[in-house]
Amino acid sequence: METATPAKRPPAITGICVIGALGVVALAWLAFSGNLYGAPDWYPPYLTVSAIAGATAMVGLFLMRKWGLLLYGGLFAVNQIVLLATGLWSVQSALVPVIVIIVASQHYGRMR
Repeated sequence: METATPAKRPPAITGICVIGALGVVALAWLAFSGNLYGAPDWYPPYLTVSAIAGATAMVGLFLMRKWGLLLYGGLFAVNQIVLLATGLWSVQSALVPVIVIIVASQHYGRMR
C-alpha cells in the first residue's frame, strides 16, 4: 500500500501563516475593542466572522491544503466588496492580500 508523503511547507508559506496569525489576533482585538467609531453596527460581528475565516484559511495554508488558499482568496474578494461598500477601501487594503495570493499560488501545485 502506497502512502502519500506530506507536502513540505516552503518558508514563504510559513512566514505568511505566522504573519497571518498575528493579523487574525489584531482583527479579533479590533472587533471587540470598541474602537470602530462611525462603523456600521454590523461591522464588529463581520470582523469576528472574518477573523475566524482568516484563521481557518491560515491553518489550511499551513497544512499545505488547496482549500486554504481558495478560502483566503474568497475571503479577500468578500472583504474588498465590504470595504468598497463602507467607503473604507484603499490600495493598501488590497496590496498585502494580493501579494499573499501571488506567493501562495506559486506553491499551489505542491498543495494537497
